[in-house]
Amino acid sequence: MSSVVAQQSIRKVTISNSKGMPPYSPACLLDDKYVFISGQVALDPNATGPKVLVGGDDVGAQATQVLKNVSALLAQSGSSWGSACFVQIFLTDISNYGALNAAYEAALQGVDKPPTRACFAVKRLPRGALCEIECIALKDGSSSRETIPGNKLFSKAVITDDLVFVAGQLALDPSSGTKELVSKGDPAGEARQALKNVQAILEASGSSLDNVVKVTVLLNSIESYAAVNEAYKEFFKSNPPARAAFEVKQLPLSGEVEIYCTAVKNNGVRNIIAGRSAVPVYSPAIIATEKKVIFVSGQVALNPENTTSKELVGGDDVAKQATQAISNLKKVLESSGTTLANVCKVNIFIMNMDDYGKINEVYINFFGKEKLPARAVVQVANLPLGALVELECVACC
Repeated sequence: MSSVVAQQSIRKVTISNSKGMPPYSPACLLDDKYVFISGQVALDPNATGPKVLVGGDDVGAQATQVLKNVSALLAQSGSSWGSACFVQIFLTDISNYGALNAAYEAALQGVDKPPTRACFAVKRLPRGALCEIECIALKDGSSSRETIPGNKLFSKAVITDDLVFVAGQLALDPSSGTKELVSKGDPAGEARQALKNVQAILEASGSSLDNVVKVTVLLNSIESYAAVNEAYKEFFKSNPPARAAFEVKQLPLSGEVEIYCTAVKNNGVRNIIAGRSAVPVYSPAIIATEKKVIFVSGQVALNPENTTSKELVGGDDVAKQATQAISNLKKVLESSGTTLANVCKVNIFIMNMDDYGKINEVYINFFGKEKLPARAVVQVANLPLGALVELECVACC
């Protein structure tokens, strides 16, 4: 943990939410440096009349429009694909991976050092979309940006002057040159290999596991949650990073586990925010970098006053669960010295897209309707503890 004195950072909505848009802003800027682009689906922003997805059932056409939308938002925010750090791609069918990649390669043509990436399938996306893409980027010229090369579509890591973004890692053995997964079918074994890959990339990037601030663990089955946690503890033995973990619909190469992360560089500021976690393998939040960027773990509807119970508040009522989960998020932020007004990006994982409207009503009660953070919402396959909704965020202080 560094003793460097933290400085205040500034949050600015670069592209405001327009009339009729769900409760989020298309883009949000942190400290005039990091640009957070909301999850984009294949809507044509210039179309009039009913909102219809471009491309119909053609995932390649949808992906092309989605990437156009992301490109436009990056440009409007003073950024570009050459400054992108991490791209998250949600599909509804992993068999569309090839079609997505073709559109992605075309969109990033001419980008010599592509961003890192994670791509996986979820159950459902808003508006019945086949593809949704969100992005974290640097404002052009705001920081150095180096990469650890991966392939023509994505880098293994993007290294800025204060953060390292590591691409989604499966249980591949990089020395084998094959796409055969190590310990295939064994979630704990796959998790160990994926974490070894993460560790090697971090060390090549001037960082380490001790410097990780946020991890996302994607599971092929929530039943492997405990086994993966046991493997996870072997790598993060103390002062663990913030984390979200959930079951997806499908992972590339039929993997059981995929893991990606964000870290500070060696000797960077990394401060733990103590509090309740559902399991002791993660911290509620980490304050990172000199500018105090806060990474908050995925929050479900646990009662923070009852530390011995894992019963969720609200039972089967998604609005009550959402209320408690956002209340927990708010409490963690306040413990970190900030508020919901300083949130830059929110990810919401839900169990039923039909609950989208109910969750939005609760969300607005907390976040309001103006100068909102960027956001993505997806329906996953399963959440820990049988939760109906989970929220994570990045904020400034």
